[in-house]
Amino acid sequence: MDIVQNLLSFLGLATISLGGVAAFAYWLFKLFSDKWLTAKFSQQLEKYKHDQQKELEDVRFEFNKLMDRTVKLHQREFDVLPEAWALLVEAYGITLAVTSSMQQYADVERMNETQLDALLKDSPLEDWQIDELKASNEKSEYYQNALNWHKLSKARSVANEYHVYRLKHGIFMLPDIQKGFEQMDDLIFNAQLEHEFRIEGSIDRPERGAKRKLKSEGKDILKKLETSIHERLWN
Repeated sequence: MDIVQNLLSFLGLATISLGGVAAFAYWLFKLFSDKWLTAKFSQQLEKYKHDQQKELEDVRFEFNKLMDRTVKLHQREFDVLPEAWALLVEAYGITLAVTSSMQQYADVERMNETQLDALLKDSPLEDWQIDELKASNEKSEYYQNALNWHKLSKARSVANEYHVYRLKHGIFMLPDIQKGFEQMDDLIFNAQLEHEFRIEGSIDRPERGAKRKLKSEGKDILKKLETSIHERLWN
């Protein structure tokens, strides 16, 4: 109360009554308490705004990071799937062609030397194979066997390119799609291996079981893969 009285004296209000002093004290209390509460509220509000802004920035950062990662993954998937599909179709097609029983060969037995030279000039046979062919008493058999090995070698090169690409980029494929590519890889490999035994004349292997499996099961797997890839790229 002395503090209030002194303040009244300073303001020239020393003669104010006791009730007036109390009223004045209440007014001072209300004035300063309101200002204190307002300042405190403003301080807390600013802190709240700052915390909310920081939280919003953290959420925005995490969201942008997630979106950036998702976009990059989808872009890689968008690049990988068409390339893997193209390599698979090529490997599948050439393997079916090479392992087919409907192969056509030139009748080298009936050719004269000029005709044979013209044929062999554009063939994939190496020079040493051409020399062996000309010296062979079974020219047709030698020619067909040598040509079969070259065809198989080409098919394996194409299939190996597909196989390596699948292994390197399979992580960017969905599990079901990756599984389909893997199944086709196995079917192609088995069909080519079976064909190798046939060229060698092995008799302890199924003659065309793997090839038939590639043609029948492979067709269904390819169709499912095509549908799945189309949905991933266009939806």
